[in-house]
Amino acid sequence: MRLPPFKKFPKKFPQFSKKKIGLIFGVVALVIVILNFFPPGNFPTDQVVAVEPGDDLKTVSQYFGRQNLVRSPLLFRIVVRAMGGERDLPAGYYQFESPLNVISLARRVIAGRSTLDPVRVSIIEGFTNNQIARALARSGLAEFNQTEFLAKTKDLQGLLFPATYFFPSHISTDQVVTLLRRNFDLVIKPLELKIRKSGRTLEEVVTMASIIEREASNSDDRRQIAGILWKRYDADHKLQVDVARVTYKEEGLPEKPIANPSLDAIEAALEPVESPFWFYLSDNKGITHYAVTYNDHKKNIRTYLQ
Repeated sequence: MRLPPFKKFPKKFPQFSKKKIGLIFGVVALVIVILNFFPPGNFPTDQVVAVEPGDDLKTVSQYFGRQNLVRSPLLFRIVVRAMGGERDLPAGYYQFESPLNVISLARRVIAGRSTLDPVRVSIIEGFTNNQIARALARSGLAEFNQTEFLAKTKDLQGLLFPATYFFPSHISTDQVVTLLRRNFDLVIKPLELKIRKSGRTLEEVVTMASIIEREASNSDDRRQIAGILWKRYDADHKLQVDVARVTYKEEGLPEKPIANPSLDAIEAALEPVESPFWFYLSDNKGITHYAVTYNDHKKNIRTYLQ
């Protein structure tokens, strides 16, 4: 039996010109770019994402990719650079009410428009963590949990910076803690050299500042009182301050800050005024009176408090 003749393949395959190949790759690339301009199907709405201070564009773009805000971190970087926002993207907590394409997202972040309906919360200087928790709970933050906040900040009293904050309405409890703590770090950073030169630890400075915050309401008195209290502290005398009753029983500072001090109180703890005074009191009008001796202090008590 004879087999049919074997058909040979052509010696040469059909060849495309370089121009056609370039055109094919160009079309494919264009399709990929166009698809990546659209938001991902699982773009997170009503979720808060954070741009931290100091984050560079690459870090932000990769984070946005992990959070499903962009399909292509590289394309996001290209768009941001093209729009003039390569450096110094505004830090903040961003909340997007609907999916955004990469151009709209870049424009929103470059402009720093972090949320549509910010919730204003005033954290007063000298608030304890409990007082901060109550203020946040009253504010109407949708996802804030007071119990969780207190658990997470159990060892952070004194390290949560008091200020007026504008939070996204759906910010999580973790993110609130992070923001308060981060702001404290930003305030302290310029003072690090001064703290080292003072010979005090950060914990000592903040604890003293928390006392000073409660003991006086103006900068001059705070610095004067800081001088008196540090003098007692260094001489191993009891501080004996009404705002921390333990200081009547024990020498030294309380174990931890009694509240969250302001920047002014922290600076007062670092800039104490040297004086001959060892005693002070505040009268019913808020005026502070100083004394060198305990007998003089008793006279001030009789004169201004009785």
